[in-house]
Amino acid sequence: MIGILVATHGKFAEGILSAAKMIVGQQSQVSFVEFAETDSIDGFKDRVYQSLKSFGKGAKVLAFCDMFGASPYNVLVQNYPQLNKDIEYQVFCGVNLPILIEALLSRNQYQSLDDFTKHLQQMAAETIKIQNFDFYKKG
Repeated sequence: MIGILVATHGKFAEGILSAAKMIVGQQSQVSFVEFAETDSIDGFKDRVYQSLKSFGKGAKVLAFCDMFGASPYNVLVQNYPQLNKDIEYQVFCGVNLPILIEALLSRNQYQSLDDFTKHLQQMAAETIKIQNFDFYKKG
């Protein structure tokens, strides 16, 4: 099973996982790390490292973060050289609830982390919709 880690600013990671749990139920091999205003980068980096390591040697993990180029993303990238011998992981930037739910529900269908992330990337555009209210104006 592909593990899921969510690393974000503030309480976003805990909140989005709580919402996902309401919809799809309790999931195994799921973790989160939050970067609080009071955290140091080094402390956050260590917590992310420990969280990734907790998935176990040989694990495949998809690490979601909230923004490309921001601290959670940078820390995930910086931890890669120390972990890539033991854990295969990729970073997916721009987590939202629909894509997280898709990841949780479809991760058992994939042996390859590359194929899994490609699937999610293709699905990502479908998770954002803009509601048009023109039908209210025609009346």
